[in-house]
Amino acid sequence: MSLTIDEGLTESESKTLTARLLAFADRFAPPRNPRDINFAVRDADGALVAGIRCNTVWDWLQIDTLWVTDHLRGQGWGRRLVERAEAAARDLGCGHARLNTFDFEARGFYEKLGYTVAFEIENFPAGHSQFRLVKDL
Repeated sequence: MSLTIDEGLTESESKTLTARLLAFADRFAPPRNPRDINFAVRDADGALVAGIRCNTVWDWLQIDTLWVTDHLRGQGWGRRLVERAEAAARDLGCGHARLNTFDFEARGFYEKLGYTVAFEIENFPAGHSQFRLVKDL
């Protein structure tokens, strides 16, 4: 058998890889029951000024993106979005939440909401750290 390694994947091949990995995992773990949980904050003109993008897998909420425009930071919008996502996740049967953040982003913000550092990756990027935070819902 002759095999080669070449550079790049098509979009279809990328989806195939993911599907095959998930099918393998499904042999060992309960159903993932993935769901998207997304909320937006809009101004009077309908423009996006804050939002949260999450998903669930097994009984975990994964917070992927939380963003609040500069002039609204410190006014509780981030907290409200996280709490809304956590409530939606609990309604779907989730008992835990997880997220990644950096030392220059929102570690302290999430810790105030009850998240704790599960682990740190130092020098990612160079001179900084990335943190995985978790919380029981």
